[in-house]
Amino acid sequence: MWGYSELAGNDGFIVLDSVAWMNIFWNGGNPNIKTRTNLPHDIYSVLITNSNGCSDALTIELIAPIEIEFITIIKEEVCFGDESGTINLNPTGGSLPYIPEPD
Repeated sequence: MWGYSELAGNDGFIVLDSVAWMNIFWNGGNPNIKTRTNLPHDIYSVLITNSNGCSDALTIELIAPIEIEFITIIKEEVCFGDESGTINLNPTGGSLPYIPEPD
């Protein structure tokens, strides 16, 4: 399992679901670590070897989501004070689902 949050920072993660008797070797060191966090966008390689000496390599590319932006549509009031105006914010980019939070 691997992924990124919607923040598009160095918050990627990789979790390997393996059993204790497997040896794990990451590119750049960090042997036998099953979970890596705070990762930037990059390509990560890992070699997993079981107790029989059988190995398998895995390459994982963490891709940060596109930065969230808003398309703003403003409809002015017909008459001052009639409260007929509207503002619509349409989000693009980021990670779904979008969850609005009250201010």
